Amino acid sequence: MGRIILHDMRFHSPIGVLEQERTQGNDFSVNISFEADVIHPGISDDLNDAVDYCAVYNLIKEEMSQPACLIENAAHRILQRIKLEIPHIGRIKLEIFKHNPPVGGPVAYSGISIEG
Repeated sequence: MGRIILHDMRFHSPIGVLEQERTQGNDFSVNISFEADVIHPGISDDLNDAVDYCAVYNLIKEEMSQPACLIENAAHRILQRIKLEIPHIGRIKLEIFKHNPPVGGPVAYSGISIEG
């Protein structure tokens, strides 16, 4: 077992409490790491033995394109879909960051981290 990491995926997504955020969108970064067998594909050098990074990325992209009020909702949906659609992935850590959140002052980002 090992951990696979996709770091700093960027999306412009309709997620936010304010209606303007859901209509105009916000910039987000997403990080994911998960347990997976890296030994077998490391030996075989065969993509069929490995986790398809593109499938993970596309699943996250699809969920980040869905309107939501809270990044917690997007994170929950991503986690559930990965567990359902890619069951051979082990424990997942997911982070979502909203860039320049409208909190009344200068803030680089707000974010959450969940594991499951």
